[in-house]
Amino acid sequence: MIKNLRYTAEMVAINKSLNVFHPTKQKLVICTDSLSVLLSLRNIFSTNPLNQNILLITVCHQKRYFRVLRLGPYGIAGNELVDRAAKVAIGEGIPYRKVPVNDFIALIKHKIKLKWRQMWENVSNNKLREIRRDVSPWISSTRDVRKEEVILTRLRIGHTRLSHGYLMARDPPRLCQACRKKLTVKHILTECRAYNTLKCLYHIPDDLYSILQDNKHTIDRLFKFLHQGQKASRQ
Repeated sequence: MIKNLRYTAEMVAINKSLNVFHPTKQKLVICTDSLSVLLSLRNIFSTNPLNQNILLITVCHQKRYFRVLRLGPYGIAGNELVDRAAKVAIGEGIPYRKVPVNDFIALIKHKIKLKWRQMWENVSNNKLREIRRDVSPWISSTRDVRKEEVILTRLRIGHTRLSHGYLMARDPPRLCQACRKKLTVKHILTECRAYNTLKCLYHIPDDLYSILQDNKHTIDRLFKFLHQGQKASRQ
């Protein structure tokens, strides 16, 4: 985000410098420590309005001596002054109407994700919140088999046909036949003594967070455990 804003700030500075100096027909050397700016100015097909305007000015005034040089970021008083000015611009914003919308996408995404994370951290009494502590993507949610994706999602939100089917039938909550406790995803995976042997066989952890975490190997073991558990319940 900051990198994009600094890039925009430097492009704005170069553009303004050209607009001020090119009518005077004086020789101009612009120094920058931004490699991304230099690479951008080499792209004659860029759709960035700032880049287009800079290239237009330089092409229309080819007879005038014009160079953009890259300097090291430290040790030069003038360069350090510009760097401080760029940081101030980042903090106060860049009042330039032609800044491309794409330059602000990273900032917008960051703000939305920050707000989303703050809202999620304040959630309570939520089964998914018990095992989901942030809002980053879950790579393990993508499985080779669509049915496994559905099962995994239902386990993570704590709502399955086995544990919540009674709601549709308007029956009382189901009880575990082995433990005589309310049948829930948490009870089956962490508490039920009927599955202790299978849990040891497939190295299933004792807490729900570790069982349903975003780890492919852990989830693979979980499905082996579920498959064997289903076979045992049918016998």
